[in-house]
Amino acid sequence: MKTTAADALRSRLKADSDADCATLETTTDKTLAIGQDVWRLWWRRQLTTAVASDASLHTTCGALLDALALLEFTLRRLRVIPAPPSTSRP
Repeated sequence: MKTTAADALRSRLKADSDADCATLETTTDKTLAIGQDVWRLWWRRQLTTAVASDASLHTTCGALLDALALLEFTLRRLRVIPAPPSTSRP
């Protein structure tokens, strides 16, 4: 993400009263394999991702999948949904 695109995205998020900028994460999350071009935050009380206007289609689609993975990760951590069964094979 170019600096100017990142600055524009940050400005848009700060101007959005529904965005909780205190939860904004812009670093790479190696545990969930989310790159620094995909930002994570709470928006309208929902976990979501944001990408800058210069994001490629690949990055944009990846951000959608990242949002789903973050939601599942959070729900599992809160024990709202159970962990998947073990896949041990005989």
